[in-house]
Amino acid sequence: DKPILSYWIVIGFSYIFGLSRWALRFPSAIAGLLSIWCSYKICSILSNKRTGALAAWMLATAVFFMYWTRVASADMLNTGGTLLAVTVFLIRKDRLNFTSYITIFFIITFTALCKGLVSPVVVFLMILPIILRDRQWKEYFKPSMFIALIICIILYILPFYISSHTDNLYHYKESGLYEVFRENVLRYF
Repeated sequence: DKPILSYWIVIGFSYIFGLSRWALRFPSAIAGLLSIWCSYKICSILSNKRTGALAAWMLATAVFFMYWTRVASADMLNTGGTLLAVTVFLIRKDRLNFTSYITIFFIITFTALCKGLVSPVVVFLMILPIILRDRQWKEYFKPSMFIALIICIILYILPFYISSHTDNLYHYKESGLYEVFRENVLRYF
């Protein structure tokens, strides 16, 4: 019922480093370090390097942040991916092209396949004030953006499509896309 990519990542690290607590927690730790760097970078871009360093330090020393970086769960993968997508957007904001858009949407797709549709919504809500502030939203919504978006939507749906054609082998009756809808929309509202 949950997106499976986060489990595949943990299993992959288990194959590389052996089945141990360290190997199971390693992806969350990497995502935590990525989140700290992204916090620094986002605040440095929006304000200055001193504010970025303060934000990174505050995040790195937050009790529950430290807790979640030490647990084998998809939550830190979601946080790291969401912050990375926003960071790439801010770094490339003045020169967005197809490569920028496909990178941002691929990160969002990867993150959504790890945890669910929280990441695309949060990324949109994080960059929306910037788009509205700049008052040049037409420059952001280019044909290259829509092409990249369509490609990444197809990449997101692909595992569910493959799963729907393997249901006969494993007799799993649930629709993966319905489970995404149930988990991310019905439960929320």
